[in-house]
Order: sequence, then structure tokens, then C-alpha cells
Amino acid sequence: MREKGEAPSPASHNSRVRVGYNAAEALAGAEAELGRLEGLVVVKNQVRALLHVSIDRLQYDGANIKIGSENYNYNCIVMGNSGVGKSTLVENVLYPALNKIGVLTGKLVKVSKEDLKGKGYDDKYKAARFGMLFIDEAYVLTDIMIEKLVHLSKKGGSVMVVLVGYQDELSRRLCSNQGLRARFEHTIVIPDYLAEELVTIGTRYCDKKNFGLSGDGAKALQTAAERVASFPPGASPANADAIEKIIRSAVDNFRIRRQQSGRAKAMALELTAADIDAGLAKLQSDWDAVGSSSAASGGGSSSGAHSTAALLDMSEEAKTVVVTELKAKFEPMDECMEKFGDVIGKLSDESLLKLALGNDAMVQTVRKGKSNRSHYRTLEKNLILCVRDAFPACEVIDHGKDNKCYKGCKFRGLGFFGIEAV
Repeated sequence: MREKGEAPSPASHNSRVRVGYNAAEALAGAEAELGRLEGLVVVKNQVRALLHVSIDRLQYDGANIKIGSENYNYNCIVMGNSGVGKSTLVENVLYPALNKIGVLTGKLVKVSKEDLKGKGYDDKYKAARFGMLFIDEAYVLTDIMIEKLVHLSKKGGSVMVVLVGYQDELSRRLCSNQGLRARFEHTIVIPDYLAEELVTIGTRYCDKKNFGLSGDGAKALQTAAERVASFPPGASPANADAIEKIIRSAVDNFRIRRQQSGRAKAMALELTAADIDAGLAKLQSDWDAVGSSSAASGGGSSSGAHSTAALLDMSEEAKTVVVTELKAKFEPMDECMEKFGDVIGKLSDESLLKLALGNDAMVQTVRKGKSNRSHYRTLEKNLILCVRDAFPACEVIDHGKDNKCYKGCKFRGLGFFGIEAV
């Protein structure tokens, strides 16, 4: 390595030129893929920064930046809600660019929890050597899998490990294991799309399907995008996935209209407001079916999709009832803490029913206090929302399944700091 201030040798100059060609090609490919993602300015800048740092280190520090050849941590966490493009970012942008630059020379190996059982973890890790191990829905990994991951994904390891998952669930998993969190140098959080971005995504998707939008169809798409943008965390499908599902259903509705019209050849390939509205109605109908089925069984998946339809329907009137009772039974108090169970115990059945959105089974599950928290995720999320409305200064701390101390209080699960029962 040359000394600080020393002019580069001709050989190093030529090397930089060669690296520059590969870098230019890699960046061009990455920019092309990033251009297909609407908005996400902060995320795109993070990706560009990671690529530029890798290129600069290779060009000017004389570093061999290939995975496994030096003490540099490329491990990455990619978080975001459903439909924001997590997999697309990893598979179409990060891996191809880092491979072209020369950081990754091995394969991209995408795995799920099922692939990592038993000896599967070691096998997949070996298959991804000098490449990328992409672990989807990483929040469902068992404790044993997490410990293996902490052990294997060391700084300077021979594999770039990328954890991908929903933000709430993955953040909770990382908070419960600080050793795991310390192994990941880079964190990319992909935000939900804004309504205007969803309109652009929907319009592009229509073009991809070779359909246009009528005047009222464009207005209906705007309304649908605003609806999708208002979805709460945990909704699935959401974001781009939801708007594309609406368009697909709208196209189906157009085909039905065309068959029933008796003038199929005269109809332009154009989606109307009736088509878009039918697509949005189909999305809501699917949610209602999933929500009803899950409520009947008293549980659901940890992803939160089971409660989407109900969570969407929590009215301002219901929130007002709960917030009013919270203010009557609790008061702001510094350095005081109420546990999730303590707050639940103070609330009336009416408020619990409104938080659980009319599901008696959920209320009874909460009253027992021993069931898995995923069984009453809707109630939990709505309670957090109402507590924050009632007491803006209140801190909501989540210790997952582990007992931990916070400001002198040891507890697990949810804690509300800054309030005390009257």
C-alpha cells in the first residue's frame, strides 16, 4: 500500500482503470434496477454508498475486497413491510453489483427456515461460500439457528449474510439477541410507499399488462392508492404488492365485462373506475375471509396478516372510547412503568372488545395471560396506538420473550414507561 500523499505507480493506475470499467458496469446495472423502484431516495443512496465504498477501497487502498479475504463486514439487514421490494433490492441490485465489482465471487443462495434445519445450515452456508446467503423471513429462525448464525457470520467471514423480513418482527428478533445484531454492519429499512408513488407503480403495472386507464379509472386508481397507503404495519399484501393485486383483479373484471358486453372487438384495453373499484373490493374481500378464518381459530401467523381486515376497520369512535378510559385510569408519571398485562387488567371488556375489534376469543386469550402474543397481535397493536394517543410522552418498550431491565424495572414483553395507574 502506498504511503499517504504518495503518487500512485503506473501499475496501480492501470489496475484502477480495470477496476473502473467493472465498477462503471456494476453501477450502471444497479442504477437501472434502482430506477425501476419508485421513490425510496434514502434507500437508493444507502445502496450507492455501499457500492462506492467498495469500489474506492479496491481502487485506492490496494485492498483485496473479496469476501473472506480481509477483515471487513458486508453482512446486511433489509427490513420493511410487505410489498416494498425487499427481495428485489437484494436479488436484482445488491448481489449483481457486488458480484460484478468483485466483492462476491460465489453464488446467491436464498433460503428459508425449512432449509436451515439440522445440517441444512452448514450445507447452505458452504453452498454460498464467497457469495451471498439470503435468509428470507429471518424473524422465524429458532434460537439454535440464531446461535449458529452468530457463530458463522463473523466479521470477515467467507459469506455475505443478508437477513430479510418484516420490520416489526425482525427488529424484535434482533433486540432479543445483541450478539446477532453486532454481526451486521449495514441496515437498510425500506419505508412504505406514498400514495402518489403507488399511483405511478400502478400505472406502470397497467402498461406492463398492456392496459391503459380511462379518465375515471385514473381517479379510481388514485383513491385505491390512498387506501393502500393507509394500511397499518403488518398488512399483507401491502404497498406495491397490494396495488398490483388490485390491477390484476381489475383486468379480470374488464375481461368479464368484455365477455358480457357483446361488443368485445370494439372495447379498448382500458380500465375504468368500475374495474379498479372491483379490484379494491376483491382485495378487501380476501382480507375479510382471512381475518374471519383466523379469528374463528383463535390465532394466526406471526406476520400479522390474519388481523389486517379487522385492524383496517378500527374506527376513530372506537379509539376515542379506549383513549378516554386510558386517561381516566392512568396518568402521566415519570420513571413509572405499567406492564402490558397491568394495562389490560385495568381496562373494561368494552374497551378490550374495541381493541380486539369485536373478537371475544381474542379478549379471553388476553385475560388468561398465558397464550402466545401472536394470538392477540391486533389488540396489542391497537393498544399501543391508543396509549400513544392518550400519553404522547409514554415510551413503549418491547423485551420480547426475555426478561430484561429498563430503568430499574425487570420484565418481559411490553412495558409502558411514563404512566401510572390512578
